[in-house]
Formats: sequence, C-alpha cells, structure tokens
Amino acid sequence: MYRNKTQISFIKIKTVCENKITPLVVLYILPILSFHFPKIIKKKKKTAPPEQQKLHVSYETKGRRGKQVTLITGFKGKTEDLESLAKKIKIHCGTGGSVKKKEIIIQGNFLDIIKTFLKKENYSVK
Repeated sequence: MYRNKTQISFIKIKTVCENKITPLVVLYILPILSFHFPKIIKKKKKTAPPEQQKLHVSYETKGRRGKQVTLITGFKGKTEDLESLAKKIKIHCGTGGSVKKKEIIIQGNFLDIIKTFLKKENYSVK
C-alpha cells in the first residue's frame, strides 16, 4: 500500500510500567523525501520540410474486399503533421480516408489528383 512513496519502519520502545520493562512495537509510516521516479525522455521528431520528403503514391485493392484505395507512404515526421496533410488531401479530393501505420489511406482511385496536389505543396512524389 505504501511501497513507492513511504517507508515503513518498526521501532521498539521500552517503557517502564510498575518496575517492569515492557517492549512496545510501534509502527511509524515515514515519507521518503529523496525518492524520485525516473523521467522518460523522448526525442521529439522534427518534420522535414516538404522539399526533403519523398512520398510514394500507389493504388491498391488487395485485402480490402475489392474496395479501391490510394496509399501515400514515406512521410517522415510527427503524426500531427501527417494527419494535417491527410486532412488537406481528403478535402482536396472530396472523399474520406484515414491515417494508419504512418500511411495515408484515401478512399477511391485518386492517383493523378493526389500527385498534382502534392507537387503543388512542394513534395517530391514517386
């Protein structure tokens, strides 16, 4: 119950009671002031500028029950920036999509539209 933040110590106290020495066991719960949990330091990824990004745009129907999707892979950077790029692409194409495993998945076959949009945004597209 008090494992991490407190220390439990037992102290015997002798008291004099009717000319007899009687040991008493008293439980003290003392806070440990010098204990600190180690901090986990994570390196923050910086998103490279669009000119240094090499994105791969491909078309796929495998494993999706015949549904057509356009995949955009190769983005290096923060997931927030990846999600904002996916949102821009979805608005430009007028369709739905999602971000999974550092891939942007756009519903439908929009290869040409996405390639021209990414080139306008200064991304190198393959």
